[in-house]
Amino acid sequence: MVSICHALLQFKEGFQINKFASANPLGYPKTASWNSSTDCCSWDGIQCDDHTNQVIQIDLSSSQLYGTMNANSSLFCLVHLRKLNLSDNDFKKSQIPSRIGDLSQLEYLKLTDANFFGEIPPQISQLSKLLILELGVPHIGFYKCELHGEFPFGLFHLQNLKVLDLGYNPNLNGRLPEFQSSSLTKLGLDYTSFNGTLPVSIGKLSSLNALSIPGCNFFGYIPSSFSNLTQLGYIDLGYNKFKGDLSASMANLTKLDHLRVGSNQFTVETISWIIEIPSFIRNLSDLESLSLQGNNIQLLPNWLWKKANLQSLDVSNNSLTGTISPSICNLKSLAGLDLSLNNFSGNVPSCLGNFSQFLENLKLNGNKLSGFIPQTLEIGNALHQIDLSNNNLQGQLPRELINSRRLEYFDVSHNNINDSFPFWLGDLPELKVLALSNNQFHGDIRCHGNMTCTFPKLHIIDLSHNKFSGSVPSEMIQSWKAMKTSNTSQLQYDQSSQDQVVKTYDYGDEAMTLNTPYSFMMSNKGMLRVYENLQEFYSLIAIDISSNKISGEIPQVIGDLKGPIPQNKQFATFQDNSFEGNHGLCGEQLLKKCIDHRGPSFSPPSTSDDDHESESLFELYWYVILIGYVGGLVAGVALGSAFYPDVIGWLKRFF
Repeated sequence: MVSICHALLQFKEGFQINKFASANPLGYPKTASWNSSTDCCSWDGIQCDDHTNQVIQIDLSSSQLYGTMNANSSLFCLVHLRKLNLSDNDFKKSQIPSRIGDLSQLEYLKLTDANFFGEIPPQISQLSKLLILELGVPHIGFYKCELHGEFPFGLFHLQNLKVLDLGYNPNLNGRLPEFQSSSLTKLGLDYTSFNGTLPVSIGKLSSLNALSIPGCNFFGYIPSSFSNLTQLGYIDLGYNKFKGDLSASMANLTKLDHLRVGSNQFTVETISWIIEIPSFIRNLSDLESLSLQGNNIQLLPNWLWKKANLQSLDVSNNSLTGTISPSICNLKSLAGLDLSLNNFSGNVPSCLGNFSQFLENLKLNGNKLSGFIPQTLEIGNALHQIDLSNNNLQGQLPRELINSRRLEYFDVSHNNINDSFPFWLGDLPELKVLALSNNQFHGDIRCHGNMTCTFPKLHIIDLSHNKFSGSVPSEMIQSWKAMKTSNTSQLQYDQSSQDQVVKTYDYGDEAMTLNTPYSFMMSNKGMLRVYENLQEFYSLIAIDISSNKISGEIPQVIGDLKGPIPQNKQFATFQDNSFEGNHGLCGEQLLKKCIDHRGPSFSPPSTSDDDHESESLFELYWYVILIGYVGGLVAGVALGSAFYPDVIGWLKRFF
């Protein structure tokens, strides 16, 4: 027992405890109990065999471990291990040691979201008792695993393997083998570089209940043997190059409750010249999630509105025309509805604000809808996101929006809304993004009556291209405290959601934490002066004050720009004279180079010794945006407009 405990202590002492990690909300790692007793079988995360006292399970997930793991780790002396879970830590781009193959009794191996790097060692194929292997990350957009190279082919031939999840390792490639075993119940290759066709032998996986391979490089026809997979409940084939008739290969899959096949080249059924949803879906009585975006569908059949269990419907980016059927409001269980990027016209059905007590995500953007926004938003509704942008909507914003106390994202940009500044939205406790650009909003930007306009969680506001006039009261902007919060504050985004809606809750391990990005957009016709205390807005990533009637002096604080110039496409187009007069700046565009090249970027940052204390995807501060104080104010203002589509577009992917 002493030697076993000593091995565990050696393993722990090889790492630092990252006190800045967000994984453990209690503020202490599981290893906090270690050393408190000589009996290591009582330590948090450790389980021993009752008879032999050998360590058979180590679960140090979310333990804030930070450091490297190498082949000499004492961990590999614990040859009786059956379960090893090191997920949600930061192993500092360690490679998975080849000695992992020494743990011959291992049945469960989970290294997800742990910052492992490099190729998967072929020795992992020696783990003949392995039941579950998870080496991916639980979300898109922020990769904390960077496995690459070719996946060891031998792993597919492990006779006992039930779960294989490699998702979101975009540089990991491979092909599916001719399957000999039927043990797999779950196969997840989401957004990897696996390629080729689905083998005919996939029909032998008779126990498979979840197949998730979106965003890969698969192509060709779905083999007819696919119809043998009668236990399948979850299918995601999206964003590949599959083609053919879905009905021919999936007609027997009656247990499906999640079907996501968008953005492929499937042939959907043709009735005369009308292209509609494949009819086999009609027989899926337990269907909860349906995603058919990007398939040139022109008709939604009436039987779709009878899917009582449907919780998520995505038919975006198709060729749907006509009006939105009021029968859609029969889907009382719906939590996510995406009809965006079609050719719908007419009014927004008045029932959409109150037909489902579960509706969180409503996306109707990119259509030809007209008329007024429905005023049927009931108190206590569950809406988190409303996107009505890029339509022809008119009139005023419905005051019933104040009933949407959970609303986080509201976008009505590019419409014909004619209203005054909606100061009353400032009382919404969760509102983070407010996009009102390219409408007919007018008048002063100010509060009225006893309203405070605090917007307690507002991160992005876009009021550009309207008819606002006057000045912005400094006391109102001062009250927007979320914009002044340092980068230690965080937002929770849940990528496990079928609709990519911002959540205030999470699904177990599939929650994603991003440090807050902020933006302040107020351009076109009205702003009279630049707010003097911009230096207090620590976390702004973009400011657009273009096309206004600004008077007075530009605040001297803008001359205090400092830090690295981001190295991305937009900044690369500006010459060195655009940055003149800011002696604190450094970067590739200047003679003064940065010592630390961790310059802010819109790409996910790498983790290194110096930056592990911050995991922000956006480390771009406001003072880098207005980069032309002396030498090029025009360039700085232009950057506000150039960056905004990137910022808002990136954020939409996480809502």
